[in-house]
Amino acid sequence: MKIIEVIADAGHHDTIVAIAEQQQVEDIYFTQKNENGRNSARLLGRPENRQKVLDALQTILYNTENYRVLIIPLDTALPKLFEPEAKALTEKQQAEEKNIAGYFFNISSIAFAAATNPKLPVTITDEP
Repeated sequence: MKIIEVIADAGHHDTIVAIAEQQQVEDIYFTQKNENGRNSARLLGRPENRQKVLDALQTILYNTENYRVLIIPLDTALPKLFEPEAKALTEKQQAEEKNIAGYFFNISSIAFAAATNPKLPVTITDEP
């Protein structure tokens, strides 16, 4: 997870808020306007939305002078962001997952056996 910090003229406040809402940013924080008429906004969002947020910010700020967009790495955020629960698999999907896992387990076992005993004859087929 990363923080996107936008330092720009205070007049962009409403536009930055609109982008944050449109791109479903988890949290946004603004500092007070400084003596130069600028403030900074920190946006905390999901990795899958980050590029869309950056693209939208660049679109509104590209003709603006005196702005900066920073991407700051984040080790931990408390409370953790909401993550939707994984969907329950149907019986068919569970069977497919089991077959795939068994297939890869068998391939791994064969590869391990071949690597540890080079004289062992190995035949690989497409069947699980």
